[in-house]
Amino acid sequence: MKDYTAHVVQTEKEYEDALHDFVPDIILSDYTIPTFDWAAAFRLRQKMAPEVPFILVSGTAEGEDALALIRTGVTDYVFKNRPDSLVPKIRWALNEVEKKGLQKTERQSLQTGIANLRAIFENTEVGFLFLSPEYVVIAYNHISSHWAANVFSVELKENVNFKELLLPERFAEFKAFATSILQGNALSYESSYLKTDGGKMWLIVDGKPIMDGEKKIMGICIAITDISHRKKAEEELKRQNLELEQKVKERTVELTEANTALEAFSYSVSHDLRAPVRSVMGFSKIIHDEYRQGMNEELKELFGHIDISSKRMNTIINDLLVLAKYGKDHLNRTQVNITDIFKTVWDELLFTAPHKATLEMQQMPMVYGDRSMLQQVVINLLSNAIKYSSKKEKPRVTVSFKESPQSVTIYIKDNGVGFDMRFHDRLFGAFQRLHGISEFDGTGVGLMLVRRIIERHGGKVDGEGKVDKGATFYFSLPRHNQLCLEK
Repeated sequence: MKDYTAHVVQTEKEYEDALHDFVPDIILSDYTIPTFDWAAAFRLRQKMAPEVPFILVSGTAEGEDALALIRTGVTDYVFKNRPDSLVPKIRWALNEVEKKGLQKTERQSLQTGIANLRAIFENTEVGFLFLSPEYVVIAYNHISSHWAANVFSVELKENVNFKELLLPERFAEFKAFATSILQGNALSYESSYLKTDGGKMWLIVDGKPIMDGEKKIMGICIAITDISHRKKAEEELKRQNLELEQKVKERTVELTEANTALEAFSYSVSHDLRAPVRSVMGFSKIIHDEYRQGMNEELKELFGHIDISSKRMNTIINDLLVLAKYGKDHLNRTQVNITDIFKTVWDELLFTAPHKATLEMQQMPMVYGDRSMLQQVVINLLSNAIKYSSKKEKPRVTVSFKESPQSVTIYIKDNGVGFDMRFHDRLFGAFQRLHGISEFDGTGVGLMLVRRIIERHGGKVDGEGKVDKGATFYFSLPRHNQLCLEK
């Protein structure tokens, strides 16, 4: 129990000043006071501190008088000849004050909470409607009232049955909805409505049963949300997607036609150039063989340049024909043993273009693709690795892999001349070379062909290198019969 301090007053003025200066926890008043009586003290208490307990202490009043005093509002009465009853009555009075204080605090908190809920209820953009199990309107907020008037031409009123507010066909739809909710189901649906001004709006309606603590259904709660802006945005997005799809289709057709024309042109030009170039090669060889005895050194050098240039031109034409071929051929996808392809190509290169490079290779998993096209990829990448490491004392080519559930990535690494990564973007371009013809022969078409084949398989290809530190080229292939994008 907390400590208390007594403040004794003898006059009405002292008593009034004390009540003005502080609010006491309890007032004990003698029945008779020299300068003023208990009634005057009680009236001042009623005026200035009505919540403070007021206990009379007297030895003159009889029991009936005590009851009469309590009826006037006095908290309690104590006889002077029974002082032992004073402390219990003081304690009881103080407990009652504390209890009333707590009740007042709880009541104020409840009122604040109700006010807050009412503010949320009335200011939310969601319409709320509460109905009894008999469809009688219990409560609603202004937004639901607004939509009822503007969509259904209905004026919501409390204690009115919904059946009286809706047209028969509308009520039949609502009753089916409400009956399911009263069976314990939570329902939700979207629908469009015509407003009274002729406009269109979309609403999402959510219905849930209202239950008490024992899960007994006491009514229906309906929440209505305006989703017109969302629907408008969805329709606009759908329209834009349709336009984009149409543009993509048109662009795809244009690109397909352009690629087809380009490949046809490339094949035609290459094919038409082949015969003249071979003629130049043949005639220059005849002239050189027939008249070389009479040629001076300058003329011999010129014929040597003709021979080298015509052979290079012939190689470029052959590469263009291969590029055109692999750009239009259909992919014949099967399970492919990529390890066997690497071994076969390596053995063929040893026979057709002898070299001193060594091969280190892991056993790789099966991949899914066109065997002949993948063989061309391996030929180009291994040929490059051998070619660009040929000037090393101990040229070495390493083939390894990494795998995931969907794909296999294969790495071809050499210890050759490498390349400057600043020119990485030129690696897979047509007729792009990072080394001069005087250093290494080639046309600059091989890596472009590799990229075209790998991308047609739905994979990716890339390369990394450092000058004089070698290069690594790698490409990914699907492991299973999955969709490959034709590019």
